[in-house]
Amino acid sequence: MKYEENTEFLIDWGDGQHLRVHEGIVMATTSLQGGPRPVQLATTSNTYMALGAQVPAKWLTLFDRALDRTAHRIQLQYQWQDGRLFFSQNMSLAPCDQGEHLHAEVGIGCTLVVEEADTTDGLSQALYDAWRTCGDLMGELQEEWVFPFVDEALVIEELHKS
Repeated sequence: MKYEENTEFLIDWGDGQHLRVHEGIVMATTSLQGGPRPVQLATTSNTYMALGAQVPAKWLTLFDRALDRTAHRIQLQYQWQDGRLFFSQNMSLAPCDQGEHLHAEVGIGCTLVVEEADTTDGLSQALYDAWRTCGDLMGELQEEWVFPFVDEALVIEELHKS
């Protein structure tokens, strides 16, 4: 495989009490039913690929310092708000611990702060809508930053075999 995708859902009840769900939207919305009212809901989507010596020029222009294999992780983060939804877009490039390749990652997250008037059904719908919005935004990120460079990406299962 040349890239990995991960979607996660977070149900946060405050005071350090939260649930991270990786099994999908149905499990996440089901987890809302019958439980206490959360203080916030979130969904994130990330795509990872490993790049070798042939780092695409587009990535280089954004993350030139990461070519120094001793550099710390280089990360760009954009944040914006749309109504009650808070978005965070991340792009990062970092050397692996063994200096064999670079970790390239794009991610998008969406957080909804729960209001007193929110119903369980309304929260389930809001989480679903946030998940769909994140999916659409991730599709745009993948079209620009991942799919054009899949040929240059390394096969993930073959990393660190030597």
